[in-house]
Amino acid sequence: MRVEDAIERACSYVDAGADALLVHSKAQDSREIKAFCNSFTLSTPVLIVPTTYSKVSLSEIQELSPKIRGVIYANYGIRSTIFALQKVCSDILQRQSAASVEESVCTLSEGF
Repeated sequence: MRVEDAIERACSYVDAGADALLVHSKAQDSREIKAFCNSFTLSTPVLIVPTTYSKVSLSEIQELSPKIRGVIYANYGIRSTIFALQKVCSDILQRQSAASVEESVCTLSEGF
């Protein structure tokens, strides 16, 4: 992410009426996010998605900038669901029965 380009786009979004900004980085750490927050002068809240820089803790995120007002971890829910589906389906196939996975899945009432 070129911080200057991100700032320019963010200002355009705010001018167009954005209530918040979602800032993403492919870096393995939070330096780009910090640089963005330090350079972005508007009061618009910033949301982040720390997928590639997953080692950053919530307390570290709070220290990065007061502009960061939300953290989205949705990717982890999706990825854990895929992992669970693969495991359950593999167990059923290997054991030739769904009975083998009953204790590792939610009850029917929870599912419905």
